[in-house]
Amino acid sequence: MEEVRNRVYTLVEILKDSSLLLEDYRSGTFKMHDVIRDVAIHIADKEKKMLTIRSSDDSEKWSNMKKMKDSIGIALFEAKFSELPERLECPHLNFIILGDKENSLPIPNHIFEGAKNLKVLVLMRLSLPLPSSLSLLQNLQTLALLECESEDLALIGELKNLKALVLVGSEIKQLPIGIRQLTHLQLLDLRRCTELEAIPSNVLSNLKNLEEIHMNQSFNQWQVDGENTERSNARVSELDNLLRLTTLCIHIPNPNILPNALLFDRLVRYEILIGPDWDWYWDGNSLVEFEISRTLKLNLDRSFQEEAGIKILLKSCEYLDLAPGKGIKNILYEVDMEGFPQLKHLYVRNSIEIQYIIDSIEFQCVAFPVLELLSLVNLINLEKICHNQLAMGSFQNLRKLEVRKCDNLIFVFSSTLLGCFSQLQEIEIENCKVMSAIVAKEGKHGIQVDDDIMMDIMDFTQIRSLNLEGLPNLMGFCSDADSQALFNKKVAFSNLEKLFINRINNLKMLWHNQLVPDSFCKLNQLHVDQCENLMNIFPPNMLRRLQNLEDLQIRNCNSIEEVFEVKRANVDERYEKGSTQLRDLTLFNLPKLKHVWTSDLEAILIFQNLREVQVSKCETLKSLFPISVAKSLEQLDSLYIDNCGLMEEIVALEEGLETTTKFVFPRITVLSLQSLPKLKCFYPGKHTSEWPSLKSLTIRTCEKVKIVSMNELSFPNTDELGHHVSVQHPLFFIEKDTFPNLKELNLDWNETMNQTYGRLFGEFFCKLEVLRLYGKDDKLIAVPSVFVEGLRYLKSLSVSNLFFDNEGQYAGMFERLTKLNLSKMPKLMLLWKENSQQGRAFQNLESLEVSECGRLKILVPSSMHFRNLNILSVRKCHGLISLATSSTVKSLVQLKYLTISGCKRMIEIVTNEGEGEAGDEICFNQLNYLWLSDLPSLRSFHLGNRTIKFPSLGYLRVIGCPEMKIFSNGVLSMPKLKRPRLGENWERSCNIKLLPEEDVNSAIKRNWEENYDTCVQQLFTEKA
Repeated sequence: MEEVRNRVYTLVEILKDSSLLLEDYRSGTFKMHDVIRDVAIHIADKEKKMLTIRSSDDSEKWSNMKKMKDSIGIALFEAKFSELPERLECPHLNFIILGDKENSLPIPNHIFEGAKNLKVLVLMRLSLPLPSSLSLLQNLQTLALLECESEDLALIGELKNLKALVLVGSEIKQLPIGIRQLTHLQLLDLRRCTELEAIPSNVLSNLKNLEEIHMNQSFNQWQVDGENTERSNARVSELDNLLRLTTLCIHIPNPNILPNALLFDRLVRYEILIGPDWDWYWDGNSLVEFEISRTLKLNLDRSFQEEAGIKILLKSCEYLDLAPGKGIKNILYEVDMEGFPQLKHLYVRNSIEIQYIIDSIEFQCVAFPVLELLSLVNLINLEKICHNQLAMGSFQNLRKLEVRKCDNLIFVFSSTLLGCFSQLQEIEIENCKVMSAIVAKEGKHGIQVDDDIMMDIMDFTQIRSLNLEGLPNLMGFCSDADSQALFNKKVAFSNLEKLFINRINNLKMLWHNQLVPDSFCKLNQLHVDQCENLMNIFPPNMLRRLQNLEDLQIRNCNSIEEVFEVKRANVDERYEKGSTQLRDLTLFNLPKLKHVWTSDLEAILIFQNLREVQVSKCETLKSLFPISVAKSLEQLDSLYIDNCGLMEEIVALEEGLETTTKFVFPRITVLSLQSLPKLKCFYPGKHTSEWPSLKSLTIRTCEKVKIVSMNELSFPNTDELGHHVSVQHPLFFIEKDTFPNLKELNLDWNETMNQTYGRLFGEFFCKLEVLRLYGKDDKLIAVPSVFVEGLRYLKSLSVSNLFFDNEGQYAGMFERLTKLNLSKMPKLMLLWKENSQQGRAFQNLESLEVSECGRLKILVPSSMHFRNLNILSVRKCHGLISLATSSTVKSLVQLKYLTISGCKRMIEIVTNEGEGEAGDEICFNQLNYLWLSDLPSLRSFHLGNRTIKFPSLGYLRVIGCPEMKIFSNGVLSMPKLKRPRLGENWERSCNIKLLPEEDVNSAIKRNWEENYDTCVQQLFTEKA
């Protein structure tokens, strides 16, 4: 196996070097470009006699019997086929890959009788009994069942020449005892077999040629030697007999049953978890499945010193996750006295006794010479990372340091040891209650903060990312009695790119007013969140250091009044005007913010690269941009402003400006203004604006603003005495080409718009494709037909809390409509009139969602047909007794998603039309998802006797339907449904595995009898 692995790695690297394969973000994996894949498949198909079928479009290849007979390989990837050939006549066939997207493809018993030379068989996502002809494949060397369901794997024991058995992700509870006969087996892969509970005793010990065992997220119920139980399970000691074993991935919850130390000494690679509480994840990410390193997770509540096997693993491991037990005060040298010479990643967590990671008073050796990552989590008594001096070469390769929940740690680095961490690139310090500084000078009685301490500037040259979060007592990065700033004049970050500061309430200033030259000049991202006492973000001395800043986010800082602070003295200084790369600006919940920037800033910085601006919950902000900034926003793509209670204009008025100002936003595509109750205009002075690229416009809950006007006003800004007077300016002065590309409009509709705009919207927004109109809960307003008539290109329409003035007559106006959403329309009784001539209008409708329309009696009349409808959702429409007639649902040939909830009076989903008998059939060919919930009157999906078929249904939810004791009275077919979810409410519902020969009707009846108590059953029975 080792030779094969090395050969594969070599081939992959050769293909990468030739650009035929691409690097992937996960170690041990790669990607392939679609074009390369297609060319490779074509060559394999035409020249190498390999048959590849990726979809039902390739189904004609099955019928080419000569080609199949000559093939050496067949790969069927998730193609939809109703059946496979009864028998493959392929004497030259070496490998087969069969994958079923729907998990329902049956495999004929005799399929492999004509393919006895098969060496590799891969079956993916199949629910199967193994075909009996499998036992004929005596040349088979590799068998892989990937994410399959099978209750009986006994046939595998007859494949005597099998070398690799892979059962990744399959639903199996027990390995068959016959596997012990596979004496040539070299690889056993049981990853993600989460239901595997039993491996019979002595099965593993009999597989003498095993080289690799993988049990990640799988079996861990090892039996203790000498223990008698009803079911004899595998013992860890059986692994001692596997003298060829080089790769082992297992979890041993009981640390008292470790295998012999010699086993560990033979291992080349391993992932071993020892202790009861471990999982197969590193910080939320699954351990890499494809490239196995020497990984050890260790949780022992006793001394490690006497465990020979543990000592071997500690000396060789590269990734160590350690939860030290009682009596352990430090990692070096109580756990290991040699300094962990090969360790690359160290995680230490959840200890109440650890005081130091390194205590070098008694021992001196190079500590962690190749360590790249150190993570310390929940060490509540940790006092220092390093106690006393370190040997030269210690931590010389450390790139990342994480410290979290170390509530006794006052500082991270002693100033005398900084030289050992010269390669550090990332620092994350979070939730350490007493930490007062990151770097400190130690004295006899704790931290020294005299003015003459640390006179030399400390340049953290390699640090690229710094994250400080949840440090309530932090006074500064360095201990300094003379500074209130986080970063004082003694530190320099010449290459820092990312800075994240969160929940540091002592913080009043970020930057000292005398920083080291070039410090912070490469800052690219700055995120500040929940710093209660912080007054500003960028003082004047920082402004010229922002030339590389691209992403700025300020959130939940209650004291911030200004983001970019500019004083007149700074403006008068003779500096060359600079530009910033700022692209994304987010300001959220800054209740005292008065200015983002002032007009004086123009003399120092230009913001011509802004792409996205989001401003939310800045209650005292009266305007956003000074006119100088607004006129430079040539790259702005999107602007979002919401919940700013005092905002009156977007661009502030520049006093003394008499001429008309022209605003051009050539690239802005999205403009959203919401919950701005005092907003009056875009700019209060004389101006024009152009929005040639605007595609989406949202204006909601802006009661004082007039949205559009056709006539340019004369802007009388002063009265007869020369006093300034306010003028009601609209947001936009529009002509037919004002919004040439506007496709989406989200708007609050009111009576004033009815009276003022009329046909105006239909004329000037005639290219709209998406329209969402919202009324008010306390007053219903009609949408006029003159508005709707011009929207011939509309594809998506959503209407809430409104009604149409001519109900049922709009259908003919929406010939291109693909999505319709109607909610909170209490007057709505029908969507369109029965037998109207407008049915063609909805021929393209793909999604229909209707909610809280209490008077709606008929959703879909029998005369309507929706042949393109994919999604149908109905919620809280209490006037509906049924969803549709049997003839109507027959037209829903593309329906894939159907959800009905909260309709109190609905008795059945499909109702009879005329004399429907048992011979009639209703087929939902494409329906994959059916959700029925909170329907207290629902008795059945269909009360008639028709046959109902759901050939594609994979998901069924019936929840909160207490009167539903049967799904349908007629014949019912759901061949792909495996686990319907049933129950009286969501919390008490569960996925129910259908028993053999059980259909949904039986499951619903069983669920009803098990989950509704006797009194409820009797009540519903009496009502029926």
